[in-house]
Amino acid sequence: MKKTLLLTAAVIFAASAAWAQTVLKEKTHGLLPGNPNPMIQTEATTPGAAGENVTWDFSTLKQKAGFYGDITDPGYYNPPLQAQKSNTVLVEDDIHSFMTTSSKELKVLTTRVGTFLRVYNEPVVKMRYPFAYGDKYAATVTGEQFYTDVNYHQTFELTYSVDADAYGTLLLPGTTLKDVLRVTTTQTYAYDNYASTVVTYRWYVKSHRYPVLAFIFGKREDGTLYPIKGAYNPVVEAPALIAKAEKQAAKGAVTTLNLYPNPFDGVLNVNYTLSAQSYVTIALYNAQGVLVKTLLQQNQEEGTYTSTFTSEVQNLPAGMYILRAEANGGVLAQEVVKVQ
Repeated sequence: MKKTLLLTAAVIFAASAAWAQTVLKEKTHGLLPGNPNPMIQTEATTPGAAGENVTWDFSTLKQKAGFYGDITDPGYYNPPLQAQKSNTVLVEDDIHSFMTTSSKELKVLTTRVGTFLRVYNEPVVKMRYPFAYGDKYAATVTGEQFYTDVNYHQTFELTYSVDADAYGTLLLPGTTLKDVLRVTTTQTYAYDNYASTVVTYRWYVKSHRYPVLAFIFGKREDGTLYPIKGAYNPVVEAPALIAKAEKQAAKGAVTTLNLYPNPFDGVLNVNYTLSAQSYVTIALYNAQGVLVKTLLQQNQEEGTYTSTFTSEVQNLPAGMYILRAEANGGVLAQEVVKVQ
């Protein structure tokens, strides 16, 4: 009997552990117009280990600049003929990826990068839903690359793989996230005389639609990686960490935080002090610690600031919120109440 009970307990524990892991679904993690992903550029460092219950410590990532990314309707960006069937466009700096999204798959039809257009003869599957730890797939497609400024084009072959190769705990500046899923994407473009490989690592959590951290690397012929770009989201935080919302001890570049009036209705003033030049992010969370709205992302000099938010907060439902200010890894948070 004792052995049976122990076995049952082990099964229950394993089931609950599996339930706690992040699973990517179109409803919760698919691209959704009007939901931008505020991120900060940083240096790509080692991607860390794969496997189960990994701890990735990126708590000292440096901030370089804001990262522009948006998801919107393709009509705003004059989709090429080959992308007329797209229903979503992902904009990242000067890269426009025209896609179709559904409950089962996210597919890329064409990609416009600066002065060239990359057209795939069949869609590239960027993500399958649902997608969880241990899931993976791979494929090879062909296509043509058109250089509009020099009237030249060339054929290519793309071999790619997508692998949910790890889950665990992710430490970011000012934030510790649990039940994080890492997805690794490898893409090799082969042209007539050369080939290039790019490996992208993305980390996801349950409470946020988009990646909270991304590292992009190039891959040399000997298999070693060299960093290209990194970006992380400074305003995503595990609910358990900010639910208390006590006025925290000052640390990092943000040294004071005051909100008024509190409660507020149509106007919220946020007064804060920076001890050094910083890239500042101010965001609101609901009582469960889920990100509701990013209010400000801006590079600011040392000093005291007051930011006034009106249209950003007027349509929020009444209730208790948590306002969190982050600068260079330092975080202060306070409760604030919205009334009708």
